[in-house]
Amino acid sequence: MKKVLKCYRRTLPTLFNLLFLLGFWLISATLVAMCVFNKPNRDLTKNSIVNTTTTAFTDFYDTLFSLLVLLTTTNHPDILIPPYNGNRGTAIFSIVYLGVGLYVLLNILTAAVYSEFSGYLMSSVQTRLMRRRVATRAAFEVLKYEHK
Repeated sequence: MKKVLKCYRRTLPTLFNLLFLLGFWLISATLVAMCVFNKPNRDLTKNSIVNTTTTAFTDFYDTLFSLLVLLTTTNHPDILIPPYNGNRGTAIFSIVYLGVGLYVLLNILTAAVYSEFSGYLMSSVQTRLMRRRVATRAAFEVLKYEHK
């Protein structure tokens, strides 16, 4: 248990930096989605405002949660199809958001965690081998002095 806590303590600074970057990406995408896609559309034939706002991007916390779910699971139709019906620009937003979030940020996060844990594993194996050599040498020293 002590080794696991030590490994977590070594990994947390890198992990917090990347989680901060991911949080910044989520918040900025939430603000963009709310500002761009939460506007009522004009019906040009009747010169009136048609309320086509969807429930996906109306509230900050709901939008943030929806985009977090979209980034971490595969609920693409549940989250982005209703806004897409109201505004076709959601497709560009979807491609950019998922491209940067999934294929850049989450891969960097996974690579950083793997790198930290593999570095810890390598140092742990080296320490274990060094202790084993020291113990073997000490055992031979004891045997050497007993035979004299």
